[in-house]
Amino acid sequence: MKRTGLLAMAAAVALVTMASAQGAILQFVAFPDGIQETPPVATPASGDASMMVNDATGDWTLTGNFFNLLANVTAAHIHGPAPPGTPAGVITGGTLTPSAGTTGTLTGAGTLSALQFAELTAGLYYVNVHSQFRPGGEIRGQLGLIPEPATVVLFGVGAAGLLCVAWRRRRKPARQ
Repeated sequence: MKRTGLLAMAAAVALVTMASAQGAILQFVAFPDGIQETPPVATPASGDASMMVNDATGDWTLTGNFFNLLANVTAAHIHGPAPPGTPAGVITGGTLTPSAGTTGTLTGAGTLSALQFAELTAGLYYVNVHSQFRPGGEIRGQLGLIPEPATVVLFGVGAAGLLCVAWRRRRKPARQ
């Protein structure tokens, strides 16, 4: 058990080290709707967005969709820093380009500063889609980090190790 556990831990450390040596591409997601807007907006509109960020350079790209706005889209931005329910200004580093209409896509790219990257990873940025109905924003969604694969692997190795220890303890006869 000890040898197997040490080998598994060494493999997990190697995976994490290899992933972090070159910088990681982190993924953030948001699911905008009217309820998250400040103040909340009664709208059937919704959306989704995925932001990929290089943690070494701060370069980011964002793609997303919006559906069923009550009027034509006028703009889309990443706003921050602000926790959910709090408004904030448009961040520097890029503006999203929405397609026209009440349903469509949005794309954008830019570079975050070190401070902006820290604010993003702290959950303080959000995607906001503006329309003719609500020029200040019809739908909003807070960007949240999806754990990187190396973190998931490390968690899985740790959980497997705990299960092995528990299984071995259960199978050992009690000493007298």
